[in-house]
Amino acid sequence: MISLAVYFRLFDRLFLNPGSLFPTIFNYKPPHLVDPQIITAISNSLDYCVILILTIAITKNYLTIKGVTDPTFPLIINFSISFLLIILNFQWQSRPIIHFIIFFITIILISESYYWLDHFFHKKIAPYGYIHLGWATLIILLTIGVNMALPLQALQGSYLDFFSSSFFVHFLGIMLVAVLIPILPWLGISIPTEMYNNMTDLIPISTNLNAIYQSVNATVPYPENLYSVFATFSYLGGAGSTLAISIWLLFNQRKKYQKLGWFSIIPSIFNNNQLLLFGLPIMLRPIMLLPMILSSTIGSLIGFTAIKLNILKPAIFNVPMNSPRLLLGFLASQNHWPSLLAVLLVFAVTLLIYQPFLKYVTKEVN
Repeated sequence: MISLAVYFRLFDRLFLNPGSLFPTIFNYKPPHLVDPQIITAISNSLDYCVILILTIAITKNYLTIKGVTDPTFPLIINFSISFLLIILNFQWQSRPIIHFIIFFITIILISESYYWLDHFFHKKIAPYGYIHLGWATLIILLTIGVNMALPLQALQGSYLDFFSSSFFVHFLGIMLVAVLIPILPWLGISIPTEMYNNMTDLIPISTNLNAIYQSVNATVPYPENLYSVFATFSYLGGAGSTLAISIWLLFNQRKKYQKLGWFSIIPSIFNNNQLLLFGLPIMLRPIMLLPMILSSTIGSLIGFTAIKLNILKPAIFNVPMNSPRLLLGFLASQNHWPSLLAVLLVFAVTLLIYQPFLKYVTKEVN
């Protein structure tokens, strides 16, 4: 289901969206065989199905490990609560910002409360009896109440003004983003859309564009920024430059990791690492956090230094939606070949960073 959701969204963003990569490259208008809102609705529904499947898997595994012999009732309750949360926050016409950590914490807390209920009564209560029904009612009411109290607008809002601050055209601001952004998906928190889509809307980047449009030989006012540094050198395959993971998995001796590598390689090339987050997994796995942060920060450090020393031209121009980040520096700097070579150098460094960690991870006992 995760593969289906990822590839469906990827197909939409590469071939069907008017601003996507292939319509822009081959200069054709995508056929409107289906209403775009229906495409978005299907894509969002697949994302929600992923949550429901994860709810079942996590609940069953957690309670089985805790020694609960029959987890059927908490499975039903957790599934119902996840469904309720989806309904309360449902979005048809735009991509939902899904913070998986909220669902994970909710599922674990509910499962833990059921374990203690089962343990306290020493399994003497009747299945689906009044105690079970009372517990379920309390849990559902608490979950809905907490969900209504959460500042969801802040969690799902726009950060365009925030990242447009002049702080993020300086070394400290860029490096702070390079360190923090990989931590977000590792925790199960959605990355702000400004970090992977329409970055040229940020004020420093749009100011650079305006300067170039006014005079071809103009000196751009903000050569080092989130677009020319972080997006170009620290987002190769997604947050944490995880394209390197897909490459290494292709050469792994174990077939299950090779299969994951083949499934994830195309989405990773086009900046989607969701299959790796759930399939390896990366999310909430401590050993994978360090290489993600190292790859991101070293990439930004190399890019910032090279642009600061005028070795490279900064990425200025907009590129089609979901363009491979390996080519972003080259395309957005008007085919400046040293930029492409620098990105490939950074990618080689990320391969070296990930190699020992993946060697250990793929030998771990399940």
